[in-house]
Amino acid sequence: MTEVTLKKTRVPHTYVILFCIILLAAIGTYVLPTGVYERQKDERTGRTLVDPTSYHHVERNPVSPFQLFQSVPKGMVAASEIIFFIFICGGVFTILQDTKAIDAALSKVIIKMKGKEKLMIPVTMFIFSAMGATMGMSEEVIVFIPIGVALARAVGYDDIVAVAMMGTGANIGFSAGMLNPFTVGVAQSIAELPMFSGLAFRSVGYVILYIAAVWYTLRYANKVKENPDLSYVRDEMRANAEANRLTEDIEFTTTHKLVGLVCIGFLVFMVYGVIEFG
Repeated sequence: MTEVTLKKTRVPHTYVILFCIILLAAIGTYVLPTGVYERQKDERTGRTLVDPTSYHHVERNPVSPFQLFQSVPKGMVAASEIIFFIFICGGVFTILQDTKAIDAALSKVIIKMKGKEKLMIPVTMFIFSAMGATMGMSEEVIVFIPIGVALARAVGYDDIVAVAMMGTGANIGFSAGMLNPFTVGVAQSIAELPMFSGLAFRSVGYVILYIAAVWYTLRYANKVKENPDLSYVRDEMRANAEANRLTEDIEFTTTHKLVGLVCIGFLVFMVYGVIEFG
């Protein structure tokens, strides 16, 4: 028998990837044709706009090694408002995770809904979509999947319903992005638009996405509850029947309630501050 050793493929660290992109951009200044568009300030809106008919070639001005390293702090200064906004949102979410306030609140709300399973899906999706729309929750939802699986199984749904409630919920909020700092915040700061302008339009998009996602998830969940053999993961669930079984209620303490109130207060204050005070 010949022993085969498989090599693990490792994705480089985020900073390495970012530095490689900066390096490639700098190298491009030595080899790519150079040209610019004229920019002018719109007196009506105060935005700097590009004249699409003004492109012309200019003399090449390659980036020196020293300028290459300067680009990082200069870029951070230029985008400081949105960078610190993202830091704050990330910090708030990390605190929520560490206090287990979200876990406890979800457990409390959903267990109270035993016998009202159909209500569990829209409520859970709304909670996660709200976090996706305001704090940019997306892949972070993975840490909550085990409790979602346990709760879904407890009321007769399958694991796909659990992932849909949390994962799809978070991502429709992230996609609509009413107050998402990672998408809308960054894009509008680059475009020199008022921060989170167009909120009403994105809110309409959110409502449409939310209704569609809830309807589709409920449709599948009802089908699985009536006939578990129709589940796409029935074999895996039977093989792991005891996995993630919900055995007890997670206590929802006064501390968890206070953390939740502070978080809601933060979001309300953030919306008001952005709209009223920029």
